[in-house]
This record gives sequence, structure tokens and C-alpha cells, in this order.
Amino acid sequence: MPRDPSGVYTQPFPFVIDNTPIETAVYNGFTSDVVTDLNTPRPVVAGGTGANNAHDAMLAMGGEIAKQVVDNYGGFPFANGSFYSAPGATGAPTANGFVGTYYENADGSAASLQARDLATGTPYMKMKVAGVWDASWTEQAGGIVDLGGVYVDVLGDTMLGLLGLPAITPLANSAVRKDYVDALAAAVADAAVAVGGDTMTGFLTLHAAPDADMKAANKKYVDDAIAAPVAPPGLIVLVKTNPYTCVLSDANKCLQAPSGAFTIPSNASVPYPVGTCLTFVAWGGACTISIAGGDAMYLAGQATTGVRTLANTGVCTAVKQASAAWSISGPGLT
Repeated sequence: MPRDPSGVYTQPFPFVIDNTPIETAVYNGFTSDVVTDLNTPRPVVAGGTGANNAHDAMLAMGGEIAKQVVDNYGGFPFANGSFYSAPGATGAPTANGFVGTYYENADGSAASLQARDLATGTPYMKMKVAGVWDASWTEQAGGIVDLGGVYVDVLGDTMLGLLGLPAITPLANSAVRKDYVDALAAAVADAAVAVGGDTMTGFLTLHAAPDADMKAANKKYVDDAIAAPVAPPGLIVLVKTNPYTCVLSDANKCLQAPSGAFTIPSNASVPYPVGTCLTFVAWGGACTISIAGGDAMYLAGQATTGVRTLANTGVCTAVKQASAAWSISGPGLT
């Protein structure tokens, strides 16, 4: 070989004495040595790269390799520099494509492998310590997927802390500082009515009469309401199917049935207030009216009690006089 292990070229044969014939072996050996040297990667010490391809040449010169194509993260011979992998590469953090960087120390016992998912932007990392790689990838913060927990979303979001703004005088559509709002609020405090309650020093003019219960009313609406005649409320008539036992909500109403039987419940079961009126109408046939539970129902003007009969088209009213006593009267009642 024309060069020793250190890459230094050594003349393969001794010098030939001037003006003397050259032996064939010496000549052929020398020219063969030159051919071998010229066709062998020239070492760095002799101005070469020591390699026969760009990748090995860059490594020999101490440079970084760009765009290393990784198809298997578990067995790829990484060199310092950048890399990428197509979707589905073996050992990748996810099934997506990745780009990243690899760097190691002088003897390769410690290294950092960082890869970013091209679909989500999520970064991942693997470390080699004392010659041993991490068993799995570690997801890092800062990817597109986890921006919602770290940054404010431009489409709308809720901050968990305060936002400091530099200028007190904002542009038309920019956020404003608290002191800016406080200054404006103080300036208009005497010219506005506080929502929590206030006293006006002038009249309040309403544009129209109110159309909902909780809206303010103007003077004309009130005056018109007072001037309008108020018709007395009519008696509410409830049509019932007999037999029927009265309930508490029937108090002071008219109960109508074509025929059958009405029963006023005892005070123990339905405690109507004293003074409650129950009006009964037989409309379509006679009906009976009784009281339950041992309470008394007196025929008005008499001391007799018991079941009463109301003739067809008859109307009568029972009035509660005491906790367990009613009186009843009306045309058609016997």
C-alpha cells in the first residue's frame, strides 16, 4: 500500500541511480502504487476527506449530516445533524411523518434525539445516557395539539391569569387597561344612572307603554289603567263527572255536573278555610250533595243535616261556617 495507517505516503521502492536502467518490477510496482493511491480515498492529513461518498466525507471532516432519511429509528446509524422520516417509519413516536435533529457527545455514549410530528406539530424526545437509550419517546410541550393549555386561542379563549397591556390609550379595536376604564367610568358617573339603584335629577321619558310585567310604565299608561272601568271577576265554572269529591282547589268555584253525586270532604282530609264557598249546579239531571267523615252540613235556616238533593237546573252554595260545619242553601235544593 502506498500509505501507512496514519495516512502518510511512503515511497514504495528505493531511489534508482541516475542514468541506470530501471528494473521492470520496480517500475511496474511504482506505477501500480500510484494508481492505487489515486483511486483510494485521500486521507485528511493529505488534503482529502478519507471517504468515497459525501456522507462519509462529511463525517470524516467533522461536519453535520443534513436530511438523513430514517426508516427504522431503532437501528438507524444516526450522525450529528438533521433527519426526516416518512409516515409509518419503524419506531417513530406516531404513524405520522417526522423531522428532527440528532446530536451526540465525542464518544457517542450520550445523545439527544428530537423529532417533531409533521401532522400535529407535537415534539418528542429520546435520550441516550451512558450508552443506553430511553425505552420510549417522551412527548414535549409546545405542539399544536397542546396549545389550548398553554396559549390563548386566536379564535377565542379564556385566560387563567392577568393580561398586562403597555399603553393606556388604545386603538379602536384593541384591549384596554383597567385604569383606562376606571377613568372613563369616573368621568361619566355623574351623568349615568347606576344599575344598582340611583336618583335621577330630571324626568325619564319612556318611548312606549310597557309590554311585559317587569318593564317600566309611563304616566299615560297608568292614568289610562286607572280611568278604565274594571269589571268584577266572574265565577269560575268547573264541569265535573259524577260522582265527584271536592278538592282544595275547588274553593270559591262553581261545580257543574249533569247528574250524580257531589261529596264535600271532611275537614280532616281537606281543611278548607272557614268562609270557603262551594257552588253546585245540576245541569242535565238531579244530583245529591253530601259531606264526609262525620262533619255536619246544615240546611240553611234549619237545624237538620244529611244528604241533600239538587233538582235539575238547581243552584246551591255551601258555606263553611266552622272547622267541621257547613251550611247549604239555594233554589231547587231539598
